[in-house]
Amino acid sequence: MSVHVPTPEHVPVSTPDNDAAKTIKARTSVGIGLMVFTVLTTVGSFLLYLPYLSVLDSLTGAERAEQAGFIALNVCYLLALLGTGIWNVAARRSPSKVPLLAALVMTLLALTMSVVNTVDAVVTTGRLPGVFITLLLVALLIQIIKLLRAKRV
Repeated sequence: MSVHVPTPEHVPVSTPDNDAAKTIKARTSVGIGLMVFTVLTTVGSFLLYLPYLSVLDSLTGAERAEQAGFIALNVCYLLALLGTGIWNVAARRSPSKVPLLAALVMTLLALTMSVVNTVDAVVTTGRLPGVFITLLLVALLIQIIKLLRAKRV
């Protein structure tokens, strides 16, 4: 099997709706929004695992390996989010839609996990947790869709 690598002439591009400054600001807001989400998620994960540091000694080797794998996956996910945010800020003047498509995929993944975590918290605790992160992701998703629907050349 071979992998098809698109050439620059086959990459989808978008043109602004007559206002380049608006498009640049919107693309910048997508990138910064992803980076803010990454920071908030990192802090939340750290605070979540902080109380469990004292019980690491009581875990078996298999349980430790499972937790290490879970943490490694979270770190990879957070690095992917951060990289996508930086890419969107760096490519804010570009007409390419590829950074926006990557942001769309990462935002949909994050929104799915956020909704699952919210439902899980409601089922297990009976309380609705703060939904700020979910609202931030919905706002990012709306912004990305607006940018992707911009007029094409």
